[in-house]
Amino acid sequence: MPTYNRAHLIGETLESIQAQTYTDWECVIVDDGSSDHTAEVVTTFSTSDPRFKYHLRPADRTKGGNACRNYGFELSEGEYVHFFDDDDLMEPQNLEQKVSLLEQQPEVDYVLCPMRFFTVKDGKQEDLPQISNIQFKDVFRDYVLGLISIWTITALWRKSVFEGQPLFDEALSITQDLELISRTIYRNRKAATLEEPLLWVRKNANSIRTNFLKDPESRIDDYLIVKERVLN
Repeated sequence: MPTYNRAHLIGETLESIQAQTYTDWECVIVDDGSSDHTAEVVTTFSTSDPRFKYHLRPADRTKGGNACRNYGFELSEGEYVHFFDDDDLMEPQNLEQKVSLLEQQPEVDYVLCPMRFFTVKDGKQEDLPQISNIQFKDVFRDYVLGLISIWTITALWRKSVFEGQPLFDEALSITQDLELISRTIYRNRKAATLEEPLLWVRKNANSIRTNFLKDPESRIDDYLIVKERVLN
């Protein structure tokens, strides 16, 4: 989990992880150089619960969430990997249901579940009606055509699917998830799905996607690079 100046949000995210019914997890948090009191909030969790591991992005690593995710992956010790964001939430059964399916079906490479969306107005959470679609016929084809939604946080992966390939491209400023996921599922087609939405995505005005839509020209080169890679 990369984080940057999310002291006002990350506590709720970490509470949702701490509430997981599956308890044998570690949460590797990599700070991208926060200037607010994110460190204080996260340290409160890591001090009381050693399953939270708090790290600073090394000075010699590229600034940004991509490098933070890559560094966190290098530090991780588990058999499975669930990338996550510092402002989203997990339902309590998220890890338990996904781990259970992978253990019951050793041929499956990763597990997907639908996502729900919410926003906060005047201090109150408002649930949005949208639920993402993850039902597919051909997981790679349907993903690159935009028929299903696999975001960075959607899947629980066997860590082994990432062996022998680079993770997030640290030179990209946008669509790095599309680039990594398309590469990975092209070679690993054995996906399973859960019907229940187990993830909550926070919609806010400061996301990378929102900023891209406001000013697409600033990131269009990276967007086109990724599209070309997917086509190839």
